[in-house]
Amino acid sequence: MALLCGAATVDITPEVGGQMDGYGYRRAGSQGIADRLKASVVVFEATRSAGASGGAGGGGGQRVAIVAADVIGFPESLAGPTRDRIAAALGVVRERVMLTATHTHAGPAAGILKDRPVDDRYWEGVRERIAGAARRAVQALQPVVIAAGTGSVAFPVNRRDAVRRAAGNPTPGPVDRSVRLLAAVGTGTGRPVAVVAHASCHPVTLGPTHHLISADFPAGLYERLAGLGVPVLFVNGSAADINPNRLEGESEMERRDRCGAELARTAEAILERALEQVGGTGTPSATWRSPEHASAGDAVIHCKEISLRLPLEELPGPERLEEEIRRLEAELETANDPGRHVTERRLGWTREALRLRSAFPGPLWLDAAIQAIRVGGCAFLGLPFEVFTATGLAILEAFPAERDRIFIAGYTNGAYGYLTPRYVLEEGGYEADSAYFWYGMPNRYAPEAEEIVRTEAVRLLREIVRDVP
Repeated sequence: MALLCGAATVDITPEVGGQMDGYGYRRAGSQGIADRLKASVVVFEATRSAGASGGAGGGGGQRVAIVAADVIGFPESLAGPTRDRIAAALGVVRERVMLTATHTHAGPAAGILKDRPVDDRYWEGVRERIAGAARRAVQALQPVVIAAGTGSVAFPVNRRDAVRRAAGNPTPGPVDRSVRLLAAVGTGTGRPVAVVAHASCHPVTLGPTHHLISADFPAGLYERLAGLGVPVLFVNGSAADINPNRLEGESEMERRDRCGAELARTAEAILERALEQVGGTGTPSATWRSPEHASAGDAVIHCKEISLRLPLEELPGPERLEEEIRRLEAELETANDPGRHVTERRLGWTREALRLRSAFPGPLWLDAAIQAIRVGGCAFLGLPFEVFTATGLAILEAFPAERDRIFIAGYTNGAYGYLTPRYVLEEGGYEADSAYFWYGMPNRYAPEAEEIVRTEAVRLLREIVRDVP
């Protein structure tokens, strides 16, 4: 068996003037373009022939794709049709396509904020352009080996520390500053075919008063590695409670460029070390593999997706919801910007909650799928949530030998809000008390929901990492 890889990138920058996503307080449309947005597709295929693709079926089904796009997220209304279009282009089923968003807050409205109109024509164009990139990636398939490595950056900080102190917990919140990098390296050339860089941080260097389209700090990664001449994907990890730090006197654009430059330097250094793993013939001199399947080598591809039913908290009774509606309606009569639209959104959610409470008086739940893909010695875990650092670290702790080669991808294949651990619900704050109504969720997650996802994610990864068929 040999491993093939091909990759392609497409521009998905929207027209100026459209609505933006990410900040409830930002009401006006975009006013210009700071940098172009893109979507990149990397396709891996295991085949018995080292010199050719396995055909439309992907070498007997051994074909997977990872797609990263500079948008805030993919709600199910976008994720499903987009994955289906990519899968059709690749000749595979949807479950073999991982669609992840960088989570930039300076991109087009995607339906994350429920009060923002979504440009259906734009998103149909995005689907078609990404599908076209997928077809080009297949045409570019060539034999590769996988080189990987890790590093770290200093700019991510836990944004909930003030909330923790207010809740009586003076301990700073956890931060994962690690950077992971995967390079698919052409055999015989020793040069990258595609690069995937992974870190955990909200792309919010550009705040709610910013009205220029931008990939945010990942733009610095793309710019610095552009000289490679190959697609570079940024995969965001467990970033729910992580923001880029602020330096005194620094403008937003300076902050973006500083963080992007640090990420890019780190990725470049990891890549340089990773390329030393392969010689001129593309033979790995040092590569990670699970101990049970060392002979499987780089050509191992394994993919699985499972659906989970996650409990939500019970809604208040009808009387309490009706009382809250009357209070918000009275508040709206005297409300002014910038807070007026917050009251409007909360009122809209409460009215919907009353309707839902009447129609479904029993327990509420949400169905969401999680996905894992293994390519050689690296594994990708796709989670359709904003994932907290503690959750990501707990998953990695189950794999002490493999953790540096596990890429936890939040914002993937869906957008089901903040997956709030029990301690976050107890502490409160935006992620626990407000984010769910901006996302338009029926209610916030019950405390055990995060525990279910965490447990099942570990189980799924164990199958992918250690139990390759």
